[in-house]
Amino acid sequence: MKRFVFFFASLLAVCTAMAQQQRNYPRPRHVETRCAGEDSLRQYTAFYPYDFSCAVPDSSGRIKTGSRPADWLLNKPLWEVRTRDYGFRVQPLLWLEAGRVNDSVGHTFVNTRGVRVDGYVGRQVRFGTEIMENQARFPEWEYRWYRLHETGNGFPAVIPGFGIAKADNGGVLDFPRVTGYVDYRPSPYFSFHIGHGTPFIGYGHRSLFLDDKVPPYGYFRIESRFWHLRYIVMWSVLQDLRPEVVNGGVYHQKYMATHYIDWAVLPRWNIGLFENVIWDPSLGKGFDPNFLNPVIFFKTLEFQTGTKPANTVLGMETRYRLPYRTDIYVQFLLDEMTVSKFFGNPGYWGNKYAFQWGIHSVQRLAKHRFSIRLEHNFVRPFTYSHHRVRINYAHDNWPLAHPWGANLTEWIFMFRWQYGRWGASLLADSGRQGLDIPGDSRSYGWNIYRDYEERFSDSDVHILSGNLFKRQVWNLEAFYMINPVYRLQIFGGIDKRTFSIEKPYSVFDNANNTWFYMGLRTDLFRMPRNE
Repeated sequence: MKRFVFFFASLLAVCTAMAQQQRNYPRPRHVETRCAGEDSLRQYTAFYPYDFSCAVPDSSGRIKTGSRPADWLLNKPLWEVRTRDYGFRVQPLLWLEAGRVNDSVGHTFVNTRGVRVDGYVGRQVRFGTEIMENQARFPEWEYRWYRLHETGNGFPAVIPGFGIAKADNGGVLDFPRVTGYVDYRPSPYFSFHIGHGTPFIGYGHRSLFLDDKVPPYGYFRIESRFWHLRYIVMWSVLQDLRPEVVNGGVYHQKYMATHYIDWAVLPRWNIGLFENVIWDPSLGKGFDPNFLNPVIFFKTLEFQTGTKPANTVLGMETRYRLPYRTDIYVQFLLDEMTVSKFFGNPGYWGNKYAFQWGIHSVQRLAKHRFSIRLEHNFVRPFTYSHHRVRINYAHDNWPLAHPWGANLTEWIFMFRWQYGRWGASLLADSGRQGLDIPGDSRSYGWNIYRDYEERFSDSDVHILSGNLFKRQVWNLEAFYMINPVYRLQIFGGIDKRTFSIEKPYSVFDNANNTWFYMGLRTDLFRMPRNE
């Protein structure tokens, strides 16, 4: 009863806040975890993806059947082998969807086929891969947004979370996706991980450090766990696809080094420290081996070595777990700051930072499972950008952090309910962003692919400066889980979007669209929804 009262008190508070302000739209994360250190209450789940042994099995329940084929369809993995020395599991990746939207596109569809394989060799080696082929006709607002990110060697679009579209056949985008990893754990204290994917850091729906809306990229990661610490060092290879840097059809490469410490201060309290540097060997003095040091402060390194062709950001986050599986979390990223200006002149352009706070609760009542999230994101103008555009905080023409870029505020609300194999979700997002002004050559700080030296002002730069653009999106979905092992489900939903802008700019315009859709999917990944 106490859990019941606490949950609905939280729900009432959030709904009251929503009544006061309009919110809009995130995408759910379905995975619960049980990753623990020496103390079972201490958890280290801010850096994703994590070891698949941390995943909690789906609790949708087994359906009794009278035949093996029916049992295989409803309760079993597609194919699984487990022995003492090796094992693997094969799961289908499927997303078949048809929809109708009241814009120039009319009928929409998604046709995704693929396979996912996870496995192990002995107790020290684990591996996995995903291979997908996708064709989709998106609503007009998504199609125009993805086409805005076309490459410099002729490919028509870049799809967030997936990558480069290889063809555009009359509005139908064709885009593959391949990810994979191999993890070697020689001892309980160290692991070495090489992969191609989209790491995510944080506890929110968004991440202001590294978000998974970006297309996949290659990385090598070393992880160490000792005492109450999880320490991660990661080196990554990123790409710039813009026409001005593509040479002979070859994309321009840059590199990223990431340090992240997750400290379980108390059984319910985690603090994370983050630093990240992006550098381009073609700018300045070539490849700098100093950035391969696994224990170093990048800002200090920049100062001591005079490494100008580098872009460094710092961050801190914390999460505290309240009773009844309710988390409150905060994330703060600092791109650049002059202390005297920060306090003396809040409008100084160089005060580049981003801030996030949120609350997330997962509750169970009898056989019902509920989750609720409320989150706020705030990103100052010119954050993540650089005067050398090649080393901005982006990959494959998409931001590595918030997918909108910068100069924005956003409220996110999510509610999800599941009873056995039935479920429904409400997703909402309300955001405002200051864009550039048509006919004005100056930058207002939203587009991280612009040189911040083109800024409109030095001392009067405030959040939402420029051409105000408002997004209002509501999404309601219902589903039935056919097979909980690989989350095969029938689903249907309605998506309502309202966009308004002071002066239409680029692909941003006034719009009011309603989209109905339904289909069959294995809910192990998410289709891009122009978040």
